[in-house]
Amino acid sequence: MGIRQTVQGVPGEVVDPRSPASPKLIVYSELALTVSGVLLSIFMVMHLSLLFTVVISAETMDELAHFLERYYLLQIGVAPVIFLLAFHTVLASRRIPFSLARQKVIFQHARSVKHIDTWTWIIQIATGAAIVVLASIHIWVVVTDLPVEASKSAARVIGNYLWVYIPFVAIVESHIAFGLFRVLIKWGVMSRKRAHIVLVVCSAGILAIGYLILANFYWLGAD
Repeated sequence: MGIRQTVQGVPGEVVDPRSPASPKLIVYSELALTVSGVLLSIFMVMHLSLLFTVVISAETMDELAHFLERYYLLQIGVAPVIFLLAFHTVLASRRIPFSLARQKVIFQHARSVKHIDTWTWIIQIATGAAIVVLASIHIWVVVTDLPVEASKSAARVIGNYLWVYIPFVAIVESHIAFGLFRVLIKWGVMSRKRAHIVLVVCSAGILAIGYLILANFYWLGAD
């Protein structure tokens, strides 16, 4: 197994030297992974915007959700999101060292190199695996309990799913933040320093909004 540089010289990517993939195929798969990740990030912003309306009032969220459902926009959107999530997972899984021997090499490399990009890659893999499980649970629970209503979300938060959503918010945000950081550096969109500042500020804001939404659902369910 070997450690290689990414397109823009960012360390931390892992490939099997026995892989027959051509350099062109590797670049195309990296581009597909980037595009699918960015699209999923955009979806998360839209999803967060819908949920944020509960901060205004439960009625506001219900009216927006009912509008989207009236024209089947929510139902139509589920399939593309599931496809994107699966597609992104399959592309990312080629980087995952499944054997204990390979995992040991990765951690030894991370400790010896002490480079932040190697650790962000490891965090990406860990949070990505958690998201696949938690997002599957979340999508199933919501889709099998339509229509979307603030009271139903509040009941889930005040009930058994509170301890799922508390880490879920942080896991999703950290995965997106580290992913976008790597994208911005990998494709030369921003300098490392500027990308770090932008993502720290955005991450703090998104975390604050996410937990504010969660708190509002909890208060609504407790009433």
